[in-house]
Amino acid sequence: ERYLSAAMPRKRRETLAPEIPKRPKLSGERSDVTRCHCVTEALQSLSLPEECKAMLLEATPLTLGVPVKERDKRQVAVAGFIGEVLKEMETKLLQDVIDSKMSSQEEVISAQLAALSAASQVQDARRRMEEMEEQLALRLSEDDAACSTLGAVRARLAALQAAQAKAEEGRRRARQERELCIAACGRLQPDDDGGAPTSLDHKALAALCAKLELEDSLLSTLPLILQKSHASRSYLERAASKLICEALQKHLSQVDS
Repeated sequence: ERYLSAAMPRKRRETLAPEIPKRPKLSGERSDVTRCHCVTEALQSLSLPEECKAMLLEATPLTLGVPVKERDKRQVAVAGFIGEVLKEMETKLLQDVIDSKMSSQEEVISAQLAALSAASQVQDARRRMEEMEEQLALRLSEDDAACSTLGAVRARLAALQAAQAKAEEGRRRARQERELCIAACGRLQPDDDGGAPTSLDHKALAALCAKLELEDSLLSTLPLILQKSHASRSYLERAASKLICEALQKHLSQVDS
């Protein structure tokens, strides 16, 4: 063999040389436990029926804890379903992030435009006021026409102030209704029933619901709903609270617009 190896060309010897197998990478139990824990936390945050969520949580360690090549058909199907659920969750979270960024940018741009417009209006108003004051200063020593002109200017200024006060009152009421809608929705459809109840003006909420012309059945059920926690409400009371919350959210979107 030594003579044949020496006489054989170099490339031929390299071809016939035995290959040393590479050492496969082993995935330890720690990575499997971490993966199962992460998937379990993600599944717990999903808004799924309790039975479906419990089934997925129970099947996760029994499926993901088994190597891919050793899974049976049922485990493969469960793993595929979990992957689809997580993929949908990832897509939704990504879309929420994009929508949040777009909304934030639009709000910033809208606020900047409103500030520029308000600054321009204030500057124009100040310029007009200065012009009017100059005109008044020149006509103070004249006849009754100057006095009538001054009275008209004062009346116009008072009308502007009244209009400004009325607009400010409208904005104040809009802010109060917005805060009331947010607090009422938090009480009617809470995300976490175990948290502290939100302080709420029941009379103001009843007046707002009457203003929105809700049905009499909903208006009569509202005080009873507010006295109970979300978990202790009946099916009809939950349905009524959902309808009231939807009406308040619709009014909130109109107020924000």
